[in-house]
This record gives sequence, structure tokens and C-alpha cells, in this order.
Amino acid sequence: MRAPRNSVAALPDSWHRNAVSWLLALAVVCALFAWFLGLPAGERAKNLLLYDPDNYQRLVEVRDWLGGQSWWDTRQYRVDPPQGLQMHWSRLADIPLALAVTLLSLFTGREVAETWAVVGLPIVLLLGTVLFLGRAAFHIGGVAAERAVPLLLIVTFPVLVQFFPGRIDHHGLQLFLLAAALAAATASPTWRNGFLTSLPVALSLLIGLETAPMLLMVPLWMASRWVVEGAGRMPQLQGFVFGLPPALVMLYALSVDPSSWDRQTHDQVGIGHIVIVAAGCSALWLSLRAGTLPTARHRLAILCLAGIASAAALLCFPGVLSAPYSSIDPLLQRLWIKNILETESAADIARVAPRRLLDAHLYPVLALITGAWVYLSTGRPPRLLLALMVGLTGFALATWQVRATSGAALIALLLCSVVIGHLWSRRDTLIGAASLVLGILALNGFLGPALSARLAPDKAEDLSRNRMTEICENRLRADAFDDVPPGLVLNAIDSGAAILTHTHHSVMAVGNHRAVKGNGTAYRLFLAPTSAVREELAASEIAYVLTCNDNELRRLARHAPDGLAADLVNGRIPTWLVPQPHDEEGAVLFYAVDRRSASTKNPEAADRPCEKRDDCRYPKDHEGSRPAEQGDASIGEHVG
Repeated sequence: MRAPRNSVAALPDSWHRNAVSWLLALAVVCALFAWFLGLPAGERAKNLLLYDPDNYQRLVEVRDWLGGQSWWDTRQYRVDPPQGLQMHWSRLADIPLALAVTLLSLFTGREVAETWAVVGLPIVLLLGTVLFLGRAAFHIGGVAAERAVPLLLIVTFPVLVQFFPGRIDHHGLQLFLLAAALAAATASPTWRNGFLTSLPVALSLLIGLETAPMLLMVPLWMASRWVVEGAGRMPQLQGFVFGLPPALVMLYALSVDPSSWDRQTHDQVGIGHIVIVAAGCSALWLSLRAGTLPTARHRLAILCLAGIASAAALLCFPGVLSAPYSSIDPLLQRLWIKNILETESAADIARVAPRRLLDAHLYPVLALITGAWVYLSTGRPPRLLLALMVGLTGFALATWQVRATSGAALIALLLCSVVIGHLWSRRDTLIGAASLVLGILALNGFLGPALSARLAPDKAEDLSRNRMTEICENRLRADAFDDVPPGLVLNAIDSGAAILTHTHHSVMAVGNHRAVKGNGTAYRLFLAPTSAVREELAASEIAYVLTCNDNELRRLARHAPDGLAADLVNGRIPTWLVPQPHDEEGAVLFYAVDRRSASTKNPEAADRPCEKRDDCRYPKDHEGSRPAEQGDASIGEHVG
């Protein structure tokens, strides 16, 4: 029998190389996890304070599913009831979080399980992303490039931000799938690897269309290699076009209610997307099955025919190209969408704060320039061309909307790792060593944010406003907002998902572009004069005003100085809004709508504001304005 050491020595060199690379990636990710837990984001996540509305909304959606809502039903019934909000999110993206909560619930209570799932899931996705990206880097630039990936990741903040504890939205999952697709695509050009590439592409498309243009570069690159190089590249392309349509259809059928299979949508995969993909892939598959084509010109003609088939299908479903926020009315576009950071374009940033371009765009630019230099100086390796194509597409998307910055930064990390690997191979000379040091210092995601912070540090007033949002979310979780009967609340958009997560109330508005009716109603009420709002609230199902006193509400107050939002922000509370007890610290506004006072025949008395917040606490001249007691039947009568 061989000694154990001989067995280890007999293992192939690739096993040892892979083991070292994987252990390095694991060590770096574990160190990052320990670091994350000590950051404010880690502390907040451990208390289910998730900051971003999309994170809260994901948790609410998973809770509803685990609580008995159908797999097919992704409607949020507590948003603008009774009709609710039909979400455009895929149930497929709920599986990782739901699985983590379910498994952890076997060993602890549901609340603790939720906390650890929210904290731990992003780091698991980060580990998978690093391993897949490392494989892609190895296929392009060798061992040195593979091992540079986890080391450069440490300071690539635009990527790390999608994997902080509590970041349970779909963006981290889509970065993971993008890395998986690149790892398979850059492997040997076999039918199997082409098929494996199609699986993460199909899954990513079903989860969200944000990375679709970047993923489109993968089959385009495969097809271009087949056109140029001929039969040797046919199996990989065949595997991809054979696998993508069935995978897309199967995942679509598994995750979409059968009654909605014919949906025509632009913000999620619908029947139009299925037909377009199927038409192009089918045309190309049939052409590839016809046999080997003799010249590049013939192959290019076949590729053009497949493109024409997809274009013809697109003409039947032009709505798939609609802008993501095309259904939102101009008021919400101006006062809400235009003030969301991730919807800003590079042109918007350049007009307002040019130094912020360093945060989002310097890293991808440096990566593309240096990656192109390596490409041209090393004989134009095709796999590096794929990374450049995907990276250039990601940069274009990030120029259009900042929300694509993380995808662009992920490919920049891949390109920079390849460049560092190339410089490592030339380290023996003085110039090569100096170039390596310069590359390590410049080709990382830390340089842009550091320069941006140096040029224009954050203002104290901005930090103060962020602090108000943090206090609000803490209070929503800690205070007894559920001591009053559940009801529909009038709230600002950004507060909606946190209220859903931490209370039993329903909300009028939530941060989702499909919530057109509820969001529009909420903004109209907040902007209208308080005297005009009174009768409308009395006749509606709205039982409370509950919202954060944050940037959004103050923006509405500035837009309409005589509106309800302005009165709330400035403490001019009408007597028909009954203050509810909570430890607000000025960051939370919580009032019950007293219907008897709101519909009074004496408007002057009902609209008389309290000049000071403390004066509004218990108005003595108004029956029913005492604090609500749990189980108090009279309160139910007042708030409906």
C-alpha cells in the first residue's frame, strides 16, 4: 500500500494549483466576512436593519412565501391594498434566502434564522463569485491572474458593496451568475462547456434583465470565433444555442404562473423575450447542423440570418425594448426617480458632482485601457477579447445608469487580474518590476473612491440626514408600532419596505417602479394643502400617517411649502392627526387619522395646526386624541 505522502505526491499538478488558489480565495473571503461584521453595515444587518428598500422588500417577499403564499404568486398584498402590487421579481431569486432561512430554522428560532441568513448569504455568494471569476482569470491569463483575483477584490469596493451583510437583493446573485458564465465560456471550446455556459445565462435573465447586454456578448463572442476559425469552434456554439432556449423555457415555466405565460413585459422575461431567443438560436442551430461551412463568408452569412430571425421576432414584440421607468408619471419621475442614485447617468453626475465619476467609472476605464494593451501586445488572445467585450458593455451600461457599476467593476476586476498576471511574468527586469508595482497601486477599485473623497469629503449635513434615516429604521424595528390595530398607512416611498418588514401595517407607497398608483396617490396627498387632504383621508381606507422624516419627505416639503409634507416636517400638525406614542427622536412621524375630526363641519378647527410638536401630543379639546391602548375598541372606530 502506498504511503499517504506518496498518494498526495501522485496527485496531478493541477490539483495542487487549484487547491492553493481555492484556499487563497477562501482565506480572503473569510477575512472580508470578519471585517464586514465589524462595519456599520454588519452591525445593522445583525439587527435586520437593511438600509436599502430592495433588501427589505426581498425579505418581505420571502417571509410571505414561507408563510404560505403560493410559489406562483409574487403579489405584495400589503402594498396599496386591496389590489396589491404585482412584483416583477422572479421567485427564483427568493430560493437562496428561503433555503438558508429554512435550514437555519432547524437549529434555532425563525427570527434568529432570518438574521443569520441575511448576514451570511451574501458572503457565500461572494465566495462562489470569486472562485468562478478566478477560473475565468486562469483560462485567460494563467495562475498568476487567478490568484490576483481575491487579492484585488479586497479593495474593489464597487463589487464588495453588493456582498455586504444584509445585501440580499438580486444584484449579488447576478454577479455570481455572470462570473459562472464567464468561467464556462472561457474554458475549452467543447459542446459541454457551451451548454454549461447557457445555464447561468438563462437563470440570470429570469432573475433580472440588468445584465442582459453583458451576457449577450458571450454568444456573440462564440459566434465570432466560429466565423473566423471555423469547425473547431462549432461545438461550443452548438452547445450554447442547444442549451439556452430549453433552459430559458423550463425556468420560465417553473417560475411563472401558467395563467401568465403569455405576459408581454419589458422589465422581466416575458413571452416576447422567449420568442426572440428561440428564433435566433433555432436558426443558428439548424444552420450548424447542416454541416461544415467552407469559408468565413458563408459562416458570416449564416450568422446574419440568425440575427435577422431574432430581429423579425423583435418586430412582433417591440415592447421588450421599452425603458424600465416608462410607465411612471412625470411627477414621480422628477421627484422620486431622478433622486435615486442608481438611476443617475454619467452626464447627470458630471453636471452635479463631477468628482463622483471617479467612484463609478475610473476603475473600469483603467481596466479597459490596460486590458486592451495586454490584448494587443500578446497576440490578441480570444479569451481576453471576451473579457474586453463584456467589460466595454458593462462600462456603457454604467455610463447610462449607475446601477450597472458593480457589473462593470466585476469585469474590471477580471481584466486587472489578467494585467497583473501579465506584469508578474515580466517582473525579472527592473522595468518589469516597477511596472508590476505601479500596476498593483493603480489597478484596483480603491483608487477612484480615495481620489473622490480627497477632492470633496462628505459634508456634515449629508451625514446628518443619513443619520435620520438610520434612526428611523431603528425606531421602526424597536418601537411598538404594532400596539395599534393593523391598518393602511400613508407613507413616503423610501419608507415603505422598512414599514412592511418591521410592522404589521400595510403601506400606500413602496420603492418599486410598478407601484404607479399607490406611489402617485401618496405623493399627491403629501404635496396637497393640508386642508384639501383632510376630507380625502376621512373618506379613504388610510388609517395612519407613518413615515420617516428623511430626505425624501423634506424634498416634498420644499417642492410644496403649503402641503401636508411641509406641515409634518415643520411640526404643524392638524388636530385630526392624532399622535401615536413612540420614541421618535424626530426621525419618525406616526399619527392616526381621526375620521370624526377629519370630516368635521368646522374646517378651521380641524385644520388648526399645533405650532410645537409637544403641543400636539395630547390636545385636550379633542375627544379621542389620547394615546392608543392595545385592544382599545374606540381607536378602531377612529382609524377604521
